[in-house]
Amino acid sequence: MKSKKELMILDWTRKIHQLEYAHCFESLMYTRINTYLSIFTLVITTLVASSYQFPKISVEEYNKLFFIFKQEYFVSIFSTIAALSTAILTFLRPSEKSEEHRKIGLEYEKLRHELEKLFSYNLTESSIEFNVNQIKEKWDSLSTKHVTQCNYNKSRKFVKKFGYPTPMSFII
Repeated sequence: MKSKKELMILDWTRKIHQLEYAHCFESLMYTRINTYLSIFTLVITTLVASSYQFPKISVEEYNKLFFIFKQEYFVSIFSTIAALSTAILTFLRPSEKSEEHRKIGLEYEKLRHELEKLFSYNLTESSIEFNVNQIKEKWDSLSTKHVTQCNYNKSRKFVKKFGYPTPMSFII
């Protein structure tokens, strides 16, 4: 049976591990958003740029085209879509958010490794207390960002397989 202090440290390790992965998953989500929006914008702008070279077709064929594919509508509609997707990229800043979450995830990883070291070395009770207090101060001073509930739940499920004790079981 582990002591209450050891169980508390394991519980902190589990929480930090979950936050580490939540920020990593959040970083990956913003990377995907950035990639997909960038590719979408590139494709749309390429279509608009190439639309000035529409092939010559007869008036009958032109009249049969769906209105979006008529050059005067095509250029304006798809230029607007390209401008909107560029604006979304500019204001959402997914690449910056991805990098911020990646860095926060790395900070949580460092904290987790410090907690794991406490179990690896034969430390005295006072040095464990000192290290735990230092880690708690670092954890409290860590600037963090919101992660989506979906990514947090995914991280909880992912970390669960590492076999941490039941959350807060050290209080009982």
